[in-house]
Amino acid sequence: MADAQELVNQQKRGELVPLTEASAHFTKVFATLIERVSRIGGEICDALAAETDPVRCRQLVEREIGIVLQELKPLVLKAG
Repeated sequence: MADAQELVNQQKRGELVPLTEASAHFTKVFATLIERVSRIGGEICDALAAETDPVRCRQLVEREIGIVLQELKPLVLKAG
């Protein structure tokens, strides 16, 4: 009985969230991640095709990945 009460107390203190809420949140995060990552190729293909410097190619890819991660950061931080 004490364990059940502790769970109730943790939920009241905001230390626990319902599984359905957490699942919905992370489903949204992963759906956004998949959607954005799948667009990277199309967004940078022309720039990569025109580039001969491997270092510059890497910079283009890393920049685009950084943009995606910055877009996701508010969603991930919201969970914390």
